[in-house]
Amino acid sequence: MERIPILHRRPFIVSGIFALLAAGVIVLGIYRLNVLSDFDAPGYILMGILLLVTALTIAVVYGLQEKQFRKAMRQPLMIYTLDPVWLKEIIAKNSAEIRGQNKVMLLVMVFFCALMAIIFLFLGEDGRMVSLAMVGLAAFLALAAWLITQYRISKLKKGGQHVLLSPDGVLFLGQFHTWALPGGRLDQAAYDPPVPERGQAGTIELVYSLPGRFNRNRAVLHVLVPPELDDQARQSLIQLRLKNRLK
Repeated sequence: MERIPILHRRPFIVSGIFALLAAGVIVLGIYRLNVLSDFDAPGYILMGILLLVTALTIAVVYGLQEKQFRKAMRQPLMIYTLDPVWLKEIIAKNSAEIRGQNKVMLLVMVFFCALMAIIFLFLGEDGRMVSLAMVGLAAFLALAAWLITQYRISKLKKGGQHVLLSPDGVLFLGQFHTWALPGGRLDQAAYDPPVPERGQAGTIELVYSLPGRFNRNRAVLHVLVPPELDDQARQSLIQLRLKNRLK
């Protein structure tokens, strides 16, 4: 049997780097505390503990995703490779989805900054300084949103042609999306059949969500299916909906 590759290699490397840094900082803190009697030593130890918690968090989150990826590789519903022509079309569709989601989030944050800037504008000189800071924050958020959007779209373009659909997740454009995580769920699964006479492929639309800080984080995927796999896609969607108890 062919060995399954490690999909989340980079996050695991980052986690290992954080763990090594944490160990080094903690050892330094203990040395400064016991040998030098340095009053700043507890700060080093606390910093090391925070780095260690960060390393463990990254390892656990991506470890769960890696576990689901390996399960999906062993129990796939569909595995296929997209033609470059289809690939270009679906990248454009998912890129538009990303732009739309990020634009909505940015508008909400910019509206809040603008509201605060207007309110503080009437609260004296200090208030005007806060208003100026709010304008600067809005500009920073706009730049950050643009950079994040471009990065995510760039990852889609470099993701590759392989597609894997399983009851608990999908490997698509180089990224593995799974709803089989604590608190996660598949909210919608629909299939738009192909129209061969128009040169139109089928599309599986998946909507899943994971717990967030204030609300559930929602993701929408448009997975293209070549016309020759229409029957297989229909059967896979039935199994997907049954497994996730969708009506």
